[in-house]
Amino acid sequence: MTETLTRNEDAVRRTSNKHGVTIQELNRVSRDFIKASAQATLPVMDMGCAYGVATLPVLEKRKHVIACDLNPEHLDVLREKTPPEFQPYLTTQPGKFPQDFDFPPNSLEAILCSYVLHFLTGEDLVIALAKLRNWLVPGGRLFANVVSPMFYSFAGFAAEYDRRKATETWPGIMDKETIRKHIAPGYLEWIGEDAMFDFCHAFDKEFFARTLEDAGFTVEEAFYYNIFAGEANRHIFGPDGYPGCVGAIARA
Repeated sequence: MTETLTRNEDAVRRTSNKHGVTIQELNRVSRDFIKASAQATLPVMDMGCAYGVATLPVLEKRKHVIACDLNPEHLDVLREKTPPEFQPYLTTQPGKFPQDFDFPPNSLEAILCSYVLHFLTGEDLVIALAKLRNWLVPGGRLFANVVSPMFYSFAGFAAEYDRRKATETWPGIMDKETIRKHIAPGYLEWIGEDAMFDFCHAFDKEFFARTLEDAGFTVEEAFYYNIFAGEANRHIFGPDGYPGCVGAIARA
């Protein structure tokens, strides 16, 4: 299954912490998180919330959201954007995930990790998934997405990924040298040095689902999708239907 997500031409906002761009339009995973959060009786979490594109719609439902991000400046913007009547429902916490975060077991009903887990090493990913599952109530859901090895702007990595799968535990690891080797012409100029990442961990759909299952989650669905950012940015994200990213929804 491949889904194409649409967003506005001006809906790309670059981060200032070398973690790429934040997508201002909601994707399928984020939309499903918001829908689930509307029914929540416990707090929910937006891990890697950036400027709050998925946090704000949940606050509007008067649900408690713990919004976390590596960059405190992103959280400052989120707080400024949150109307006064919804401020009591917002908790923000800066820090590096998973190292800087600990929450009580069984305290959250839903967690969104949108374009977060692909910045973790294999070792940190195991720790992160264990923490996420521990924080969720039994039956609580994780909504997550990551880049695939076919991500359009470094699609040349896909063949290397396939070769690695036979021998490596984490075949999708890309260091700075690997990223620069496979990066498409013009991508660095498009994204900017401040936002350009030096590490990425790509997953195919089956591998990502299996990783979640190994962490004790029950995967409800895993799927490919692509990001559409307007005709002007097709050279970055590729054509409709391209399997540039993987989304997953899983129960604790």
